[in-house]
Amino acid sequence: MSADKVAVLYTPAGLADGEEAGDEIVSISEERLGDGTLAKETLDELRASGWLRQVRWRRGGYFTTTGLREATGNPDLVLLNVPSAFAPWSFRLLNHIAEYAIESEAQLRPGEVFALPHPRFPDMALTFDLIEPGDLQLPEFERPMLNVVPLP
Repeated sequence: MSADKVAVLYTPAGLADGEEAGDEIVSISEERLGDGTLAKETLDELRASGWLRQVRWRRGGYFTTTGLREATGNPDLVLLNVPSAFAPWSFRLLNHIAEYAIESEAQLRPGEVFALPHPRFPDMALTFDLIEPGDLQLPEFERPMLNVVPLP
């Protein structure tokens, strides 16, 4: 197994023209051009669709790994709906999981609870959900991927 060919990639919402995440940024920017505030309806919509939900890509950027399948036999990883403020944390999280899979030769399985003993992620646990091609309409998802789902 070779770790040198595994990378973590980031697609910010600003590059999501024509997708919900990009449309939301445009809508908020246009609304703020007035008096700098957001309407109650906009705030209600923002409140109803929280960050880091992993059901579908709706808001923020997303992170994926590439090369993990070839290096370990595990599907590549994805973390959806990441606010830009959490981008460094999300990068480190996927990188840590990928390093663990490479070093331990562990197989990551859907539904498995994964505790993170690393000091950067104290008391954090997550699980994985299998995403099949076609589940999410993004170009990276041509093969099955493991969706990283942070647990409360």
